[in-house]
Amino acid sequence: MNENEEGLGVLTSASTRRDGVISNIDISAYINNKFELTNPEISGKPIVEKQYENPWTFLEAENQKIVSLSSVRIPVLYTYAVFEMCVWILTLIIGLFYSKVPKIVIRAVKFILRITLLIPLVILIIPIFNFADVIYSLIIGLLFLTVGYAIISKLIKNDLNTIAILSGLTTIILLFDMAVFNQFLIKNSLLGYDPIIGARFYGIGNEYMGVLVGASIITISIFFEKFGFKNIILLPFALAVVFIMGNPMMGANVGGTITISAAFLFLILKSNGVKIDIKKIIGIFVAIVLIVSFMAWMDFNNENRSHLANTILTIINTGPSAILQIIIRKISMNIQLISASMWSRVLILAIILMVMLFYKPFGVLKKLCQKHPYIANGWIAILVGSVVGFMVNDSGVVAAATSISYVVVPMLVLLLNNSDDINFLKK
Repeated sequence: MNENEEGLGVLTSASTRRDGVISNIDISAYINNKFELTNPEISGKPIVEKQYENPWTFLEAENQKIVSLSSVRIPVLYTYAVFEMCVWILTLIIGLFYSKVPKIVIRAVKFILRITLLIPLVILIIPIFNFADVIYSLIIGLLFLTVGYAIISKLIKNDLNTIAILSGLTTIILLFDMAVFNQFLIKNSLLGYDPIIGARFYGIGNEYMGVLVGASIITISIFFEKFGFKNIILLPFALAVVFIMGNPMMGANVGGTITISAAFLFLILKSNGVKIDIKKIIGIFVAIVLIVSFMAWMDFNNENRSHLANTILTIINTGPSAILQIIIRKISMNIQLISASMWSRVLILAIILMVMLFYKPFGVLKKLCQKHPYIANGWIAILVGSVVGFMVNDSGVVAAATSISYVVVPMLVLLLNNSDDINFLKK
């Protein structure tokens, strides 16, 4: 907090873009700025004094919110991941004994299976309730959206339509939150990021980046399955999602921009019946480079530069060795998360489930893809995004796990709807 001639205020910086929160690397930048010194190796941003009428009230409320968020974030996300895996395994067991399972149980399992796609949406909107304790917000949010989901399920009997509504709502709210509301929901979400850890302070984190990749692609894929494919819809939609994800003042996620660009470019080519070969892969790579270059140009022309411009400046100042350091950091972080993070279990289980469905009963997945070609294209695009996201992000396993859910859940729902194909015991 700061006191000057104009009154009381709080400190902030371009590193965090959050009032009352600064990074420790900003202190050196603040000292250099005060003494009018220049040092290109300093990555911090000058500390700015911002006026507030009641700064203590604001800081106390922000501190309580941040601490509450940090204290329950890991337990809640752990519970979510475990619940998701248990539902997937339960669904597979139901498939194994499909002929002996009562229809009401199958309907209940499909209902619960779709709820796993509701949870990211619930966690996203609970900051609206604005309780100081995050748990209260979570409980109210769960009650509110469970009732809403029950109403939707009552009115809409088609499972694909329900999945499209849930994933579509998640996509729209995420895009509006980044583009219009300065990431208010993401910043205060349990599936967002923790300011105390300091890995990210603004934009969209890898958890919701993966959700956006999966939700946006499965939404547009189900839309085309229902109403037919149209480039006039896909191209503007893809451009809007990529632009918001990569814009330094919105999503500000470079790895996410690469990930979602690769996924949508693949979807565009597949939906237009273009065969993917080496030339097309090179074309996708060039297109991604151009997209990231455009976002970098925007960032360099922005007063509050994001980490994209800072990374490029670091490479310019220190040389190509900085690129090697970035690659090593990303690989080491993913290796660490694979061994320690619950999300790695989610990702591994998803891969195991898809492999099992590919082989038993033999041909069922191929038959399903032939029956729903646009959804199948969406699944493949999400898988491409998951692989790319895993490789280009520090915590890529998180992005891959949250995006691949939008492959597993629709796949399991559709398989349960095709009883003749999944009666495993007769195969």
